[in-house]
Amino acid sequence: MKFKKLITTLTILSLVCMVGVFSFGASGEIVVGVDAAPETMDPHGSISDSNMMWMGNVFDSLIQIKGPDGELAPGLATSWEQIDPLTWRFELRKGVEFHNGNPFTWEDVKFSYERMKTYEYSEHSWAKKITSVEKVDGDPWTIEIKTETPTPSLVYQMKIGFIMDKESTEARSRGEVTQYPVGTGAYEFEEWVKGSHLTLTANENYWGVKPTIKKAVVRPIAEPSTRFAALATDKIDLMMGVPLQMLESVKGDSKLEMVTRPSRRVIFLGLSNQEDMPTSNIKVRKAMYMAINEKAIIKSILLGQGAISSQIVDPQTLGYNHDIERYSYNPDKAKELLEEAGYGDGFKITLQCPNDRYVKDEQIGQAVVKYLREVGIEAKLDAMPKANYWGLISGHKTKFWMLGWMNESHDLGNVFSMLVHSPTGQYGGWNSTYGDPELNSLIEEQKQIEDKAEREKALKELNKIAMEEKVAYLPLHRQKHLYALRKSKDINFDPRPDRWIMLKEISLD
Repeated sequence: MKFKKLITTLTILSLVCMVGVFSFGASGEIVVGVDAAPETMDPHGSISDSNMMWMGNVFDSLIQIKGPDGELAPGLATSWEQIDPLTWRFELRKGVEFHNGNPFTWEDVKFSYERMKTYEYSEHSWAKKITSVEKVDGDPWTIEIKTETPTPSLVYQMKIGFIMDKESTEARSRGEVTQYPVGTGAYEFEEWVKGSHLTLTANENYWGVKPTIKKAVVRPIAEPSTRFAALATDKIDLMMGVPLQMLESVKGDSKLEMVTRPSRRVIFLGLSNQEDMPTSNIKVRKAMYMAINEKAIIKSILLGQGAISSQIVDPQTLGYNHDIERYSYNPDKAKELLEEAGYGDGFKITLQCPNDRYVKDEQIGQAVVKYLREVGIEAKLDAMPKANYWGLISGHKTKFWMLGWMNESHDLGNVFSMLVHSPTGQYGGWNSTYGDPELNSLIEEQKQIEDKAEREKALKELNKIAMEEKVAYLPLHRQKHLYALRKSKDINFDPRPDRWIMLKEISLD
């Protein structure tokens, strides 16, 4: 037994060394350098982007979100419709096989959603809203999914509702399931050496368009300079997460190409409106908004790699309102408003933020504090590791906070339920200490609207009230996704807004 363990250890070490020095540059193959490693091969075991994107290559969901436009598209369901506020009906795709040859059936769907709800290690809390998955009139290709409460955004959340093979999952141990995934996706699992590399090969029996990239090796390289060195020396073909300080290095290398696109993640500031806080006064909230020179933050701190925002959701979100205007930077007007509110001599406030989560998060916090001081507010910064920070928000303990949000649900109602509604029951899980009775009512009411056009109109109005009239949050900017490619590889790559790398959407000339 000891000899067997020694051989296994030596094999893994040799693989690590081989990946470190060998460039996978063959035709039809690609090597991707990523900033974070996948944590597990269990598609329900982690909802981190670094895990979900690769599970999305191996597994399919009922509904997928495709390409750079982020549009809903058929997956393992060919069509769907909402029957009533609590019921969704899906027509399932016939003739699909899992990578082990087992046929895809409605029972796999039922099993997968039950597993997401009840599995001890599942992070899919959104699936807990689902009460049942059943056949319709005995037809195994038509199913209805019912939810406990109206969930208009369910079809978008299904993007990460990956369907597993019931038979093989139940037959294997948890350890095997977390190591060897079996899906229906465009790519099959070949090998995973945790922390070293993940190798995927094209599924030649895929139900959709056949992938042009036949093999992909995913190499997690956390250190940006090391990741860049791997790209510059042809060890990887595509680099994910180019740090701002390396922009000029990429642009100055004739062998490399820079690719960027605005992220769906919006960075913004939360403010308590509790009665004992100066920030309960709308004039103070507007003054703080107008005191922050966001254009200067994007230019000097983000080196131009940011898109200014007037709201806390991105344009792909149902309820995004193009009519919402951002309060312009105007420190003189900010001072006037503070004087009118009775705070002409300022007040003390502490901005709390992470220092290891968002692009230049601590530096952005320092800039915000500086701008607030310039209009007379005695602001200071309390930056900390995200591991210590998240509990302040979820525990509703901070009065002035920074947050970034990438709206996976594509639905403003869902976002506002978590971020704007007062913390109570199913609402306000990521809202520290803000609450407004009028906004609470509007958030709850929109869930009952079945007609999509009518609901979109209601969401846009809700958004405008929250952002302009109430100043529920102080929006800053959307981050940008930054990638670098090796030109000699002739990679056709159009980044997705959700940052996922879907290999079937990439091709090589």
